[in-house]
Amino acid sequence: MISVLLNVFNTRASLLCVVKRMIEREVSQTSTLFQFHFFLKNLMVACLDNEVGLFRTNSTFVRFLSAFGRLHGYNYLRSLVQPLVNTMSAMPPGTSYDIDPNSAIGQDIAANQRSLEYVASTFIKLMSTSLPALPG
Repeated sequence: MISVLLNVFNTRASLLCVVKRMIEREVSQTSTLFQFHFFLKNLMVACLDNEVGLFRTNSTFVRFLSAFGRLHGYNYLRSLVQPLVNTMSAMPPGTSYDIDPNSAIGQDIAANQRSLEYVASTFIKLMSTSLPALPG
């Protein structure tokens, strides 16, 4: 059923509209489901933030969004992450990115910070230039 829905709505405008509606529905359902769950379990817990349960059910909506992500997002994520991995592997051997003094014992924290800043800025550039390739 989910693959049929993905094929039926396989235009950019209609697919984005369906995905948006499903996300909105999942968000509205999450609050209701968790309040009901807590009520049934007689838990004396005030759950004000229900975002922990968001997209964690096995509903049709979550399965649809997962299938959408696998179908339309795999190549995009691969094209986004592969250059980052290439950048990191091109760094000199032994390059570290740990800037926590407690974890980076015996390492040059300033050099680690520069490496981390370089890789992070590269990733931000990759993300900003990948907008035209964004699936949907």
